Amino acid sequence: MSRIYDQLNTKTLGNVEANDIQALQDKVHIQEGNKEELETYNLINKATFRDGLPIPNSGLIKTVSQNVDGNELVLVFRPALGEVYQLTGASTALLAGTRIELFLSDGTSDVEIGAETAAATQFDPFGSAPVFIDNNVYLNTFLVGGTGIMSVGVSMIRIR
Repeated sequence: MSRIYDQLNTKTLGNVEANDIQALQDKVHIQEGNKEELETYNLINKATFRDGLPIPNSGLIKTVSQNVDGNELVLVFRPALGEVYQLTGASTALLAGTRIELFLSDGTSDVEIGAETAAATQFDPFGSAPVFIDNNVYLNTFLVGGTGIMSVGVSMIRIR
């Protein structure tokens, strides 16, 4: 029996966390000697819906409210290593400036994916492609032309 089953044998498909599986598979090298383990992880990932489709019961809403002093980036959400989320919506709640912008960031560069000029407003759709967020490309917001409290809410669902 594979060591994977030994370490997960107290779990069921309904209560195994994606983090439990990720922690085990992070240690496995991609090599022929690990073929059985790789096939086992593939089977477990499919059975637990970690196949690139949304993971059931993994949706979350994250709201960030912060007092800002002018033009500064504010982290909205950065998943843990190995996690990938799909952005499903975003809205402003409070606005103390002229515009709130939503960005994807990698720590060096930023790409604006939305901007709104009114509080309690849903961000326009983010273009034609789905927006994925991981530890390398994460979600920031930016208040333009003002100081005070700003608030942004985002909804996401985990796909890995």
